[in-house]
Amino acid sequence: MKKNAQPSYNDVNRTGALMAPERTKELMNGVAKFSPQPDLSQMEAREIRTTIINEGALIGSLPETTDPKATDPIFIDMLGARLAFERSGVRLYEMLMLKRAAVSDDDTEPTSEDLEHIRDEELEHFHLLQRSIVQLGGDPTSVTPAADVEGVMSSGLFQIVADPRTTLSQCLDAALAAELIDNDCWHVLATLARSKGLNDLASEFDDAFDEEQEHLENVRSWIRAGLNIEAA
Repeated sequence: MKKNAQPSYNDVNRTGALMAPERTKELMNGVAKFSPQPDLSQMEAREIRTTIINEGALIGSLPETTDPKATDPIFIDMLGARLAFERSGVRLYEMLMLKRAAVSDDDTEPTSEDLEHIRDEELEHFHLLQRSIVQLGGDPTSVTPAADVEGVMSSGLFQIVADPRTTLSQCLDAALAAELIDNDCWHVLATLARSKGLNDLASEFDDAFDEEQEHLENVRSWIRAGLNIEAA
């Protein structure tokens, strides 16, 4: 039996305007009668935003290093971004394991072992990136600009999984978004490392990319299976 069954959406959702057409009409008449005429032009707002974009500071700065082995700082920035995302990925799957244990039957896919396997590989990828940054003369504890952006990007996905109100299916959608980002970024890292002559590092990134592709296909299959169950 499914644990912690959630109430029907029809029992709690009161957001649809079409459910109360007369009240909606009354509301719209009130808006037309008592609200000032809006200025629908976006020109002034666009000019202000353009000025702020042109004059605004960038997000963070590349960390300085005195290590003569230090490689291209842009590459270090990309590695830092991936490091931040993989750290979030570990936390995401740990929370997904908790959500699955709370709301699903023992034989429901993904199993706890499935999720633990991906969590462990995400942690391995984190350590790979950590070693790679040190090897290239960088500092893995520095928050690079791209890492800052990745942290904000991944925070929304983690909030979905951590929210006690979300279903396992909704959490898997968040995991799918994370895996799609991960796959593309690992492929880019491997290609860039190879272009810099870092063939051993590129090979390790290729291996991580292959594992991320497996993660992606697994999450896709779990989502398809869940949709089939819901549609039955």
